Amino acid sequence: MKVCPTRLHNTNILNDTLKSVDYCDANHEYCSYITELMNKYFEEKEINISENFINRYLQIVCNNILCWSLNYDKHLKNCEYIIKNINFDKINTLKKIENNPEIYELYIKYEKNISIEFITNITNISNNQDVFIKFLKNYIENIIKSDIGLDVLFNFIITKQYINALDFLLDSKIKIPNSDIFNKIIVKLVVFQNDFDVILKKCITNGANIEKNTLKNVFNEIQKSQYIHSYNCINIFKITSFLFDNGSTDISWFDLSNLKDKILFSELSKIINHFVDNGYNLTQDEFKNICEFGIKINNFNKINKFCSIEEIKNIIYINKINYPIKFTFNIDILRSECKKNNNLPNIKNILKTIAPDTECLENTCINSNPAIVKIIHENYNIKFTDKCILNCAENFRYNRLFDYVLKLYKDKNGLNPNNNEDDNPDNIMIEIDNGEDADDD
Repeated sequence: MKVCPTRLHNTNILNDTLKSVDYCDANHEYCSYITELMNKYFEEKEINISENFINRYLQIVCNNILCWSLNYDKHLKNCEYIIKNINFDKINTLKKIENNPEIYELYIKYEKNISIEFITNITNISNNQDVFIKFLKNYIENIIKSDIGLDVLFNFIITKQYINALDFLLDSKIKIPNSDIFNKIIVKLVVFQNDFDVILKKCITNGANIEKNTLKNVFNEIQKSQYIHSYNCINIFKITSFLFDNGSTDISWFDLSNLKDKILFSELSKIINHFVDNGYNLTQDEFKNICEFGIKINNFNKINKFCSIEEIKNIIYINKINYPIKFTFNIDILRSECKKNNNLPNIKNILKTIAPDTECLENTCINSNPAIVKIIHENYNIKFTDKCILNCAENFRYNRLFDYVLKLYKDKNGLNPNNNEDDNPDNIMIEIDNGEDADDD
């Protein structure tokens, strides 16, 4: 039975002639035959070698399945001769040599015809940044002259996070092809590069422009990215402030607030405060939304004009933002405070000037705080409503029987308009445990 050569994995065996001879327990005759034939081609300077044979030989050598007692250095010389002198489909060959960095380097050393297809194939198989940088060094002059495949190269480097390769391209004065590439580089720097300013400055030197909408586009990229989370945005404040300070001012608070799930609350606060301190003018709607986030604008002079608006004052009070303003309590503030838990002192203080209404009692029942419920119900003679009962019940850790009763109550009083068959209380099975001796009675 014909046996194929065994793949070798142990590099120590490859470097030890005796061990490698012993290890070749497959078809040694096949190893000898194909090697001797290739040696013959090499020694006789033969160039009429069939492409099929070349591909078979390269595939065997590069996958470490040839008998390595037959002189690895000789194989490298053979491969160098093939790549340097013989005309065959070298791009297709890339797929066969990807497992052998030495032969890969030989390939890029002698291949002079650069094209989009060639660059695409190189990037498709490259998993080693150091080897890829050697490829760049070999072709950098052609790349500079032709600008071929710059989008492919930059997108590959950005995707692979090859920061050293990016550095090499920038140091080689390769122009940033377009604003989309520049934005992607910035987004990667948000996460992976501590000395981001060095890379950004190199990008600008190489033709990248910080435009008015750059920051907005970067925010959009961050929002779409599945790899960016609040714990890895190490440069978000530094980069946003750098871009804003260098002219990317076409931005709004709402663009920034869309990143609330991507960056830390503290970073969100630092960024908007930096914008405001450096010339950004907040609108009334933006400041209202900022207050709803619970963020304080440190430069009070910038937002003082909004603090006389009653609605905004209510939001500031509710979110406990420490601004030097006097509050006049109203029913909206009281209703909001009644929703909160363990809030008796604040509510007592507000009740000195504002009388509660039915909604206040209903909100108080959400947390079922007995002291507050009693004060509003008894001291102000406000009656309980169906909503009071529902608020108490729905925030109680009820059992299945209570769930059953609550659903019946809602249906009877028309309080469950979206009821469907699955929610129908008649479909809920109630198991009643009568005890082990129930039948004895």
